[in-house]
Amino acid sequence: MHANLAWRKAQFYEENSIESTEYGGEIGNFLCSLDLVSIKSLVDYTFFAVSGGVIFILDKKLKIDHINVFDEELIYFDVVNRGFAAIGSDKNGENCIKIFYLERKGDSISGELKNKIKLPKIKVDMQLKPKYVTIDELFRYLVVNFANGSVYYTKSDLSKNRHKYEWIHVDTKQESSSLDSTTGVKLVTRSKNVLEPILYIMSKSILLVYDIKKDAFYSYLDNDGCEMVQVWDYNPLYNSVIFASKEVVQKISVNFSHITAAIKYDNIHKGIDKLQILHVGKSIAVLWKSSHSLINLTIYDTECNINTYHHRQLPLKSFIFTINGVLYLLTSGGKLSSLIECTTSQKMELLLAKNMFDVAIQLGDASGMSLSHVHKKYGTYLLAKNDYENALKHFKKAIGEVETSFVIKSYLDGSKLLLLREYLEHLVLCKYANENHITLIVNLCIKTQDMKWLITFFKTHHPKEFDIDKGMYLLRKNKLYDPALIIALEYKEYLWFAQIKIDDKKDPKALILFMSKHNIDKETFFKILSIYSTLLLREATDEFLNFIRKKRADIDDNLLSLILINGAADDIEKYDKLVELCREENVISPKIKNIILRHVIQNYDGEKYNKTDLVDLIDNKNASHAIHLAQIFNIPEVLGFCYGFFNYYEAKLSIAIEKGNFLEIVDCCRKIDTESAWQQAASYLAKASITNEEFSEGLKIVLEHDGLHPFLVLSIISKNSNRKFKNVKPYLLNILKNYDNQISEINNDMLEYQEQLESTVSEIGQLKTKVHVFDKNKCLLCDQKLTLPIISFICKHSFHSQCVVSYSINEKSCPRCDSKREMIKEAKPMIDKEFSYERFQKQITLSDDIVDVLGQQIRNGLFR
Repeated sequence: MHANLAWRKAQFYEENSIESTEYGGEIGNFLCSLDLVSIKSLVDYTFFAVSGGVIFILDKKLKIDHINVFDEELIYFDVVNRGFAAIGSDKNGENCIKIFYLERKGDSISGELKNKIKLPKIKVDMQLKPKYVTIDELFRYLVVNFANGSVYYTKSDLSKNRHKYEWIHVDTKQESSSLDSTTGVKLVTRSKNVLEPILYIMSKSILLVYDIKKDAFYSYLDNDGCEMVQVWDYNPLYNSVIFASKEVVQKISVNFSHITAAIKYDNIHKGIDKLQILHVGKSIAVLWKSSHSLINLTIYDTECNINTYHHRQLPLKSFIFTINGVLYLLTSGGKLSSLIECTTSQKMELLLAKNMFDVAIQLGDASGMSLSHVHKKYGTYLLAKNDYENALKHFKKAIGEVETSFVIKSYLDGSKLLLLREYLEHLVLCKYANENHITLIVNLCIKTQDMKWLITFFKTHHPKEFDIDKGMYLLRKNKLYDPALIIALEYKEYLWFAQIKIDDKKDPKALILFMSKHNIDKETFFKILSIYSTLLLREATDEFLNFIRKKRADIDDNLLSLILINGAADDIEKYDKLVELCREENVISPKIKNIILRHVIQNYDGEKYNKTDLVDLIDNKNASHAIHLAQIFNIPEVLGFCYGFFNYYEAKLSIAIEKGNFLEIVDCCRKIDTESAWQQAASYLAKASITNEEFSEGLKIVLEHDGLHPFLVLSIISKNSNRKFKNVKPYLLNILKNYDNQISEINNDMLEYQEQLESTVSEIGQLKTKVHVFDKNKCLLCDQKLTLPIISFICKHSFHSQCVVSYSINEKSCPRCDSKREMIKEAKPMIDKEFSYERFQKQITLSDDIVDVLGQQIRNGLFR
């Protein structure tokens, strides 16, 4: 409900005199001269009934027509869109009811008499005079009220002549003991259902609502013993009756569900006699008499609940009426004025200029206007008057119109912080908040120590604009750890949750328990364990190890290896437990295996960590790494184990050379079968203190396996040995013998090639004198049948032309013969022209890597 602002006044109507118009002065004087009985209005017409029996009709152009209804007296009438019913009498006749139809022709209107109906006979007093009459829209119901308060109605087609009408008495005794002061009756429809009319029976003591179809009263209104109805008016547009008494102005309507709605307007000149009341749009016009017997006019806006027009000290004979929604005021002397209502925008400007913001808001609400600018002005106005609470209500409704910084600045004071918090919360609700506003809310709650409100706020609204980092910083700075934990969980910021649990609450077990029961996203899970795994292992060893067992499916090898690396420098006993846990999982990851291997080798003692551990951890892929670790930590047992167990021959070769075990050296060289390995074997022979027989036997073994070039072997021995020539002689003889065999094979090949060459030259010489038959029917390149074009060479090889082009490098020579010539072509040495063995010897002497020097010369064809 709107506030009752009837004491407020605003001039929403402009008075315009009609005297200057064509008919204005005449109509005013004419209407003042009438002895009026009743005034009724339709939309475009107003009906003035005079006691002499005539009804004058005024249209919206202020033209007058008339209808002669009775010859002698007209008591009362009721008009509907279709026509009207009137009570009166003709000369020398009894009182009766006449039914007229209204006929509209162009701008004029006339009435046609349709029926004349006798009044019901009342046994109590045959001379009892009728007082009021009312008719429904369909001319099916007719109601008459007598001076003693009795009410009768008839139901029939009221347009039928010479029809006997049955009158039914409405028993009002059960509802009211006295209706002798009846002030009116009116038939209305219920929610536009014209087949179910409702009858209002109004008196100075009570208002009754009667359902004719059901013959029952289902509602009534009284005023606690005070006067009820002095004057009334019916508005067909809103299907409501408005009535006034000395104490109250009230509006009533009945809907389809028989629910009576009544609205009181208590402060419209309470305790003052009302002379006339009319609907004017959504306003009420009241003509009333003051205690000084002065006539006054007030227009009350039912939407804004304020007086929107007031005219004082009118002449005694004044009345009002409406045509086409326009209110007219007629005073004695014939002055006719129209009261033109301002537009909504004009009303709004007027109200704002007078600082009547509350009224402007009610007007805007009723008109469906945007009121943010009004609320902004109203809030600023109240703020200037230090009414901070009410000002805030309007600032909240002006969001988007008023600068938030202005409001925040105005409320940044200790006594107004709660109001500021309320405003900021409303910003969140309206989606106008940013991260700074949310941070300010956190600060305000810290200032007021209201963590319960803060937690409820985040759980209820969960603002996406919240900067979690700033919020956590503020809460932790003020040691508000529990609210920080709750808010972190609300936003699923598990990293912040972990940080507070560990760094602030010092409760690693609680963190482990939480992570065990909740599914945390993989990235955050990785971050938490990578940061805090060392501390968790140290402070809550058993719980942390159980957690790893439980969550092993979520802990990938990369994360587990990181946990192992981080925990390596901590308590050795607790780290051993972690290592044992990892080994229980049958670790396959090379990375994890190498981390554990390092720990085992570093702490190898033959008991706690022994060869069994090495067997589980070392394989061919990480054996070199194991040897490297054993060398770093100086663990000979691990070195020997790696060399012997895994046949790691290069390392084994080094050990064999150190121990002087030539047979093992040879065995390793055979397995390795690289020039480097045989070079180490030759170096060993040159330096080792062995017998000449062993030396010769060693050279023989090296020669048999063709591991090194003879020149390189001699070079190594000459540098590192004092052996006599006789010790090397068997080795050299074997070399020369091998070269002699190779030379013999080459000479035999050369003789064979020479014979082939001579035969070929002879054939070439006979080309001009001897017939050559080419009898090949297949191409020697593609093995398909020969078809033109064909290429044949003197060697009697034939090919497709396209095959020679595709497969042969030189199209002018036989592809088949070319390939054979390439195979027997003698290798040409690539030795530099200026090559000298002295310089070669010098390079070997000065070079740190003899193998590189020899390799370069061998590539140049030194030993070919």
